[in-house]
Amino acid sequence: MDSVESLAHWMADHVTWASIPLGLWFLSLGLIPVVLLSRSSQPSGKVAWALSIAGVPVLGGLLYLVFSAGRERKYAAAKRRADSKLRDLLTDPDEEDPGDAPESLRQVWELSGVLAGQPAAGGNAVRSYADAAAAIDRLVEAIEAAERSVSMEFYTFRSDDTGARVRDALARAAARGVEVRLLYDRFGSLGLTKRFLRPLTDAGGQAETFAPRANGLVDRLRLNMRNHRKIVVVDGAIGFTGGVNVGDEYMSRDPGTAPWRDTLVEVFGPAAGRLQRVFAQDWFYIVGEALTEPQLYHGFEDVPAPEGDEWLRDVVLRVLADGPDRRDRAHESVYSAAIHAARETIELSTGYFVPTEPVDRALQCAARRGVRVRVMHGGPGSPWATRWAARWQYADLMDSGVEIYERLAGTYHAKVLTVDDRFGLVGSTNCDTRSFRLNFEVSLITLDAPFARSLAEQSARDLATATRIDPDGWGKRPLPRRLGEAAASLFNPVL
Repeated sequence: MDSVESLAHWMADHVTWASIPLGLWFLSLGLIPVVLLSRSSQPSGKVAWALSIAGVPVLGGLLYLVFSAGRERKYAAAKRRADSKLRDLLTDPDEEDPGDAPESLRQVWELSGVLAGQPAAGGNAVRSYADAAAAIDRLVEAIEAAERSVSMEFYTFRSDDTGARVRDALARAAARGVEVRLLYDRFGSLGLTKRFLRPLTDAGGQAETFAPRANGLVDRLRLNMRNHRKIVVVDGAIGFTGGVNVGDEYMSRDPGTAPWRDTLVEVFGPAAGRLQRVFAQDWFYIVGEALTEPQLYHGFEDVPAPEGDEWLRDVVLRVLADGPDRRDRAHESVYSAAIHAARETIELSTGYFVPTEPVDRALQCAARRGVRVRVMHGGPGSPWATRWAARWQYADLMDSGVEIYERLAGTYHAKVLTVDDRFGLVGSTNCDTRSFRLNFEVSLITLDAPFARSLAEQSARDLATATRIDPDGWGKRPLPRRLGEAAASLFNPVL
């Protein structure tokens, strides 16, 4: 008791309100060695974090604790172990050859195979949706027709009218005996409650949150390890992936973001089973349930192929799943390799355009050697921070010959890369640091000329809704705008 009283008297005599911020600042400085020893950041990122911690007392340290990727390594290791256990329970099918293609693009295809960890799938029927509202209508239609299983994984699942519509379709499926599993991201689906999902769970469906196991308040506040994937697989036969989530804004019902432009791809065939494997790995990590029933992966064998001229057929597809549990930065590597392999055209459509240095350099090099490079992104409905950060990188890109377009109205949320009308990549991955290095993402990759060409043609049509940034006038924008863009660019490592 005497020691406690002595400490209290000492603090009363020596500690003032003015000294508290100084003490907190010294505590924050203790994070700098942690930053320097981190293996998850580039040297430039370490310098930025160290300067932020030292120069912005307390706030810099808090931002590091929330946004840094260092503490995620233990969660990433747990995810890798879970994925490995599930892979041991599943049989890998044979690799399908994509057919004739330029040698440079075949090398990109082979690289994607090494990084994907599962073989490409042939014999698929494919169609894409450029209207998010039509895509959600089709999702609901597929759920209503489900007979055995529905596996659904979304970054954003809103508790609004659109969310209720999809939830009720899932509940009806569960009530008629369909195995329904829903996985949604903790951060992307903030506000989604168990009460809202009760009609689904009461009907026998399962709904789980994708969130790393948190230890304490700091871990709960962390914004990394987000599951940004969008996957739906019905009866092991039909699969969906792309940029579309579940919410009213995707139906263009939110005045602040409408009209909404997005891309969703529907596949029938073995590639649906490959998407199911990605879902199964995430489900096993969170729930611990191993989904090994053959019908979940091969249901297409018992279902007639879809009819209609809108389907492209006999398409070979590779499913590339990537995330912070991987050290090889699969999507960033494939993006860079595909851009370097380009000989004629590159069409890049992305919701958020904050390219990492390897991709930025690849785009510049491609344009300088005569490839026509067109990038479209953004829109008034997109987050201002990402738009401002993107604009800070425009000058060097345009100096090299890259054409940059910004959507005039609403929100542009598509995620598509095409090269020479032969290589196509479409999925959940934006061209930014967060998608390349911090999020769990999934994409379809193809060397099928008709499919790649259809994606490129849609990207070209989108340019009619955009304005091209004028390289000559870009340097004349007001100083306050340039300062704001420069400030936003400081957050590129987490955007």
